[in-house]
Amino acid sequence: MSDLSAVSVMREYRFAIVDSTAIEFLPKGILVEPLVPKCLTQSAHLMPALIDLYSFCKAQSDSFYAYLGEASERFQTPFPAILVDTLSDARQLARHWNAIQIPNSIGKHKFWLRIHDARVIHQLLRILNPMQRLGLFGPARAFHYWLGDRWTTALRDSKDEAGRRVASVGPVGWDWQRIENISIINRALHGAAIRNLSALTVQSALAEWLIERATKNHGLSTKADLVEYTTRGIIFGPLFDEHPTVASAIKELPVFECTSLSDRFALVEDAVWASFHELPASRAKDQV
Repeated sequence: MSDLSAVSVMREYRFAIVDSTAIEFLPKGILVEPLVPKCLTQSAHLMPALIDLYSFCKAQSDSFYAYLGEASERFQTPFPAILVDTLSDARQLARHWNAIQIPNSIGKHKFWLRIHDARVIHQLLRILNPMQRLGLFGPARAFHYWLGDRWTTALRDSKDEAGRRVASVGPVGWDWQRIENISIINRALHGAAIRNLSALTVQSALAEWLIERATKNHGLSTKADLVEYTTRGIIFGPLFDEHPTVASAIKELPVFECTSLSDRFALVEDAVWASFHELPASRAKDQV
């Protein structure tokens, strides 16, 4: 998509939700509304903000959309924003967004769901079933965001929406174990240098499979070890752990408590890792 066509598509969206780290770099004169759930008022500086794009004058609009294109050069990554298409007003969208940021998951444990991060929302859209996706979208009709190497659009599925039970479209029933693994998946994808959008989707499913394998087959539990294992599995193939040397490194009891899986993998000879690249791509695919 060319820069002009990309900007033309962006102008169709009513709101933008931007990461807190990017707010200070916005063009001057643009007003933002912090999206801060009541239980996180002390961490307001970490919260994203809502921008009403329809409130812009022409000069502000031109400045903002030009900045979206220029930001990739400044940050070496596209501007961290999610554009939202909705018929609702800012108050309704903010109310929904704040509720989803701190969902009432099963059990006492609560966590901050960073749905303003394109990497997180993309994984949620993959994990949730069609009914659960409605709970994520809320009043939004579409999300538009940059991930990997291009802009992509996620549309709300409205088929048979009228006949669905209200309880089915909220966070109740979401698979929180899979959702909590999103950070591991995204860190592993980054470590494996997966940047293409299509590859990100395919490799995300593989990353989930690897996390389950690491847990069940090897008893790995710390986030750092799971990230290391998953990253290696994406790079070297899903059954890389069947190599005797690699298997020994995984099972080896650390001499010190601070010894991690990455420390043990670092001791594996380069020739072992190089041998994985000799496997035909078709064979590696068939192993899953």
